[in-house]
Amino acid sequence: MRASEPVDGHRPGFWLATLLIPVAFFAACEGLVRLTGIARLSDDPKLSLVGRTRFFEPVEIDGRPHLRVAHDEAYARRNIVFAAEKEKNVARVFCLGGSASAGWPHPPEEIFSAYLEQGLQNAYRDRTIEVINVSAHAYAAYRVRLIFDRVLEFQPDLIVLYTGNNEFLEKRTYLPEGDRLDWIQGAADRLAAVRLLRNGWIRLRFPENTLPVSHRAHVVYEQWSKIERIALTLRDDPAQLEQLKSHYTHVVESMVRSAADRGVPVVL
Repeated sequence: MRASEPVDGHRPGFWLATLLIPVAFFAACEGLVRLTGIARLSDDPKLSLVGRTRFFEPVEIDGRPHLRVAHDEAYARRNIVFAAEKEKNVARVFCLGGSASAGWPHPPEEIFSAYLEQGLQNAYRDRTIEVINVSAHAYAAYRVRLIFDRVLEFQPDLIVLYTGNNEFLEKRTYLPEGDRLDWIQGAADRLAAVRLLRNGWIRLRFPENTLPVSHRAHVVYEQWSKIERIALTLRDDPAQLEQLKSHYTHVVESMVRSAADRGVPVVL
């Protein structure tokens, strides 16, 4: 070797490759995670929502593709159907929330979204108004968000979000301050791969905070939990209550931001 030749460790290209290889690897992982959509349920910094469910199913009506509410807790029995492609003259409003938003136990023609549709149609006679209520029974805001993310794909002109009365229903424990990965919070809001890693960490560290997407706790557990006042444990500890409120705020704000990114106004 000539004295003037640098060893590998001192070549400029060596250090550049040392920096670029991990960056390229992470970029590839980020692209793969986004492409497959496996991190879609990893946006929540407090809970791990696992599994998949189908809130809407494709159907054909008069030769045109439509979507029908398929999830039982989203009141599939009401046979809520709307066109997959919104027509030009249609103004489409979605209503989301829990059973209060769904208008339970009243019949579909006597719920607030039905009256809203009538009122808007009277006000805007040159448009066809669609008010589609896809609220779900006993859904907390973090579950409403699962439907919200899908609704954004269906060309809404407005979303009415009525949520907040089911936040104590499901048993969970919020992560203590020292156990949260606050240092990656900023990156986690932007990078799907980091959100996926955080989601896996929550599952391992706090299995109680791993909830299935397809259903809430069984109805028998739900009734028992109300009798035993399980939900009150989240109120008894001031620290837990504050984190619950912080979680609720984060979820609602994230929905509003996601809608704003698509130019869709939200009424809270």
